[in-house]
Amino acid sequence: MNQRSASDDSGSWSLYPNPVSDQSTITSDDLIESGQILITDQLGRCVKEYIIEKKSGCQLNVASYDSGVHSVRVSTGDRLVYIDKVIVQE
Repeated sequence: MNQRSASDDSGSWSLYPNPVSDQSTITSDDLIESGQILITDQLGRCVKEYIIEKKSGCQLNVASYDSGVHSVRVSTGDRLVYIDKVIVQE
């Protein structure tokens, strides 16, 4: 899957492994002072929200998620800085 930055100055992001069955990692080249990662299912329902404080990455535990494609959205303040999809397999 290809990453999609939501703004030109959002840095470089990685989401791996993808597809995943238990744990995935999302990282940024830049330090995130304060932000959130929102995981939603195919119907747009929030599955999990992660808070990022002074980090450049986060471990996503997807073992309890239903199989399928989930959206990953990273925002800082009220700015969406990264969107991607993660495929969860059993």
